[in-house]
Parts: sequence; structure tokens; C-alpha cells
Amino acid sequence: MSIDPLQDSPLGKNSIYVSEYDPSQLCPLPRTSVWQDYGYEKAPWTGTDIWNAWEISWLNGKGLPQLAIGEFQVPADTVNLIESKS
Repeated sequence: MSIDPLQDSPLGKNSIYVSEYDPSQLCPLPRTSVWQDYGYEKAPWTGTDIWNAWEISWLNGKGLPQLAIGEFQVPADTVNLIESKS
């Protein structure tokens, strides 16, 4: 069995509030540890992960609130999944 990649991650733990972009809030989760648990050297499938963001909000240049829905498509053979500590 592989080592749990979430053990040292910030996910599920308290954090300080940040008001600006902070790349340290992104947490890469290696896909290979899961594949290797099942005896695969690489992903046994092909395709795309589709992630939906149902509430994306920000203030525009005039300070007015904006709201959108986002869809992110990530190839299923990428090295990591990315989680955001938000």
C-alpha cells in the first residue's frame, strides 16, 4: 500500500483566511499512488476528469460582484489531482 498523500496536506485542517491568490493553498494529490495500490504502473484508463465549480465569485474592476459557473477539464493521465484549500 502507498503512503496516504493527505497525511501532510493542509486539507481538512484549520487555516488562516487569505484575501489574495496564494499558490500554497493548492494541494497536489498524486494519482500514481492509487494506481500502484492496484498493481498498475500507469493509469489503466483514458479520458478526462470534469470538475464543475458551481459558484465562482469575484469583484470586477469597479468593485461590483460577479458570479459564474466553471467547468475544468483535466486529462485523466495527469500526474496529480489538485485540491484547493479554500
